[in-house]
Amino acid sequence: MVRWVVGFAITLIAALVAAQPAEERRAIARAKRIYTRTNAQLGQLHATRKALEGFSLEGGDMIAWTDADKVRKIEAHHFGEMWRGTNEFFFDASEHLCFIVETVARYADTFGPVSSANVRRFYLLDGKIVASSPDPSRDPAEVADHLPRLLVQAEELLAGAHRPANPVVSRRR
Repeated sequence: MVRWVVGFAITLIAALVAAQPAEERRAIARAKRIYTRTNAQLGQLHATRKALEGFSLEGGDMIAWTDADKVRKIEAHHFGEMWRGTNEFFFDASEHLCFIVETVARYADTFGPVSSANVRRFYLLDGKIVASSPDPSRDPAEVADHLPRLLVQAEELLAGAHRPANPVVSRRR
């Protein structure tokens, strides 16, 4: 019985991978390479911390890691009364956004202990999201509203990382 279950699971995974479009597989593989390489090199990159205004109700901050004046990673921390979030944006050597990791932790009470946390990953190719985990089709209305805001935020933070001004202020205020 165990062999059958393991065999079935392997067959199912192989079928899912085979059904995945080549573009999606390419974007995911590229994002994983950039994510791994960038995080391994953080100690060698120049880090700049800036305050954020207008991105969340209770404020936040960001850290931008650069290599030869090119932003490789931005980590933005956002705070609200009932949640906190971290968005990690990964860029290739030409500063094209290729991967986003979004973590949202919900509080059990106002500024209380964390009651739940969700992590979502978005894989981009040529400026468009081609894959995500978990699958966005579970809530297409939420995705249709949320993803454009996430891409605008990445654009604003990247521009803010290049400006000497502190804090970085959202245009959406």
